[in-house]
Amino acid sequence: MAASTKQIKGKIQSVDNIKQITKAMQLVSVTKMRRAADRVVLSREYANRAREILENLTTHETLSHPLLTYNDTKPLLAVVVASDKSLCGSFNANVKKALSRFKLASAGDKVDVLAVGKHSKRIAKQIGCDVVASFSDFSEHVSISDVGGVFEFLLNQFTNENYYRVVVIYSHYESTLSYNPLVSQLLPVDATSMGDTLSDMVDHDPSMQTEIMSRYLFEPSEDVVLSSVIPRLTKVRLFQALMESQASEHSARMFAMKNATENAEEVSEDLEQRYNRARQQSVTQEISEIAAAADAYT
Repeated sequence: MAASTKQIKGKIQSVDNIKQITKAMQLVSVTKMRRAADRVVLSREYANRAREILENLTTHETLSHPLLTYNDTKPLLAVVVASDKSLCGSFNANVKKALSRFKLASAGDKVDVLAVGKHSKRIAKQIGCDVVASFSDFSEHVSISDVGGVFEFLLNQFTNENYYRVVVIYSHYESTLSYNPLVSQLLPVDATSMGDTLSDMVDHDPSMQTEIMSRYLFEPSEDVVLSSVIPRLTKVRLFQALMESQASEHSARMFAMKNATENAEEVSEDLEQRYNRARQQSVTQEISEIAAAADAYT
C-alpha cells in the first residue's frame, strides 16, 4: 500500500507540473492574441479601402489588365494559411475542413496548394493536394515585407498562366471567442468574388466610399497605374489574411491551454482523493495489524 501511495503522489506531481506549463502557455497566448487582435482591427480600415478601390477597378468597363481577367488554364492555386506550431485546438482542423470543402466545390478542377505554415503542408497532403511551394516560420509581428516571397510566387504563377485562379484559405478573426475559416479569391481580381468573401473580412462604412471611376485620372497611363496598384492592393489583402490567421491561432491556443489547465486540475483533484483513500486504508491496515498482534501476545 505504501508503494501505491508513493506512485499516486508521483502522478500528482507530474500533473501539477503539466498544469503549470499549460497555465503559462495560456497567459502567453492571451498577451499575443491581444496584440495580434489590435493589429488586425487597426489594419482593417486600410484593407476596406483597398477592397473598394479594387472593386471599382473591376467594374469599370473600359479597363483591361491581365490581373483582371481569367486565363484558359484549369488548375487552381490555394494559398493555405495554417500554424507553424501545435497545441492550438481545432485551429488547423478547421483549415483542413475549409480546404476539403473548397476542393469538393471546385467541380473536379485540380487544386494545388501554396503552404503557409508547417501544418498547412501536412494538411494539403492529407487532402490529396500537391504542394507547389512552402513558407513557414513567420515573425510573431508579421509585416507586409514578410509576405513578399509568398506574393511574388503566386503572382508569377498567375501571370505565367500556370493557374487560372488563386485563392487564400485562412482563419478570419471575429472576436476572442470566435474565428472562422474563409476562402477569398486573390487573382484575378473579381468584384463578384470579392463581394462575397471580403464582406466578412472588413466592415462596410458608408462614409468611406471611394470616388466613382469616372473621376479617376491615370497618370502616366492606365496600364502603368494598374500594373502597380493591383499587385500592391492584392498584397495588402494577403497580408491581412495572415494577420487574421495569427490572431485566430493565438485565440485557439489560449482556449486549448485553458481547457488543458482545467482538465489537469480535475485530474489532480481525483488523484488527491485516491491518495487520501489509499493513506486511510494503509493506516487502518496498520492499526488492525497492531491490534491483532497485541491480542495474540496476550
